[in-house]
Amino acid sequence: MTLVVENLISGYGAVPVLHGITFRQEPGEIVGIVGNNGMGKTTLLKTLMGLLATKGGSTSFHGTDFANLPAHRRSRIGFGYVPQGASGFPNLSVLESLQLATVVGPGGRAKGIDEILELFPELSKYLNRSSSALSGGERQMLSIARAVIRSPKLLLLDELSEGVQPSIVEKLAERLVHLHATENIGILVVDQELGFVASVAKRALVIHKGRISHEISAERLSDLDLLGGSIRSSSCGSFST
Repeated sequence: MTLVVENLISGYGAVPVLHGITFRQEPGEIVGIVGNNGMGKTTLLKTLMGLLATKGGSTSFHGTDFANLPAHRRSRIGFGYVPQGASGFPNLSVLESLQLATVVGPGGRAKGIDEILELFPELSKYLNRSSSALSGGERQMLSIARAVIRSPKLLLLDELSEGVQPSIVEKLAERLVHLHATENIGILVVDQELGFVASVAKRALVIHKGRISHEISAERLSDLDLLGGSIRSSSCGSFST
């Protein structure tokens, strides 16, 4: 399903953060969103998911305008969301956390536990373990599984690699690529770790001061300098939709 964002404006209260975001994501496509801290990456995902109000512009998914839909309605039309630092329900076991995620509203379809464990076999050995006892990478895997169990058409992923050791980041990337191949799920991935973005996405959009300034291929992500509060790239031209 195609995601179309045009001149999106959003922020926190009276403080504007997004100043006219425009891009298009084709069905089943994996797209990265990269940029320095404070440029609007997380704000973009929260606005798309309905956790922040759209203050201007338009957003549509498979032709459906969702700018005024609450978050639970966006979930029903196919959005899945893993926020930054997602920890789930620390007092529940892994199995209980997955079972809770299968509860969907009218018209929704949840995968069975066996079905989701086929996609995330790493979780099988932790089913009776408290979610709080998992490592950072294992919690991220559980968070993705909880989102995927609702059969989304588009996953919004915020900083999955944060605080996760490199070997586990590689496993997360492998799992996302596998999901994309087997489930045809579109993925919009925000992450500071450019190597992680390059390993899953074909292209990335650079966000700078609340606007998409450039588009860059995954192969050229290493050209970006996201340090020192500026973005420099020898290969980026002007962004266009």
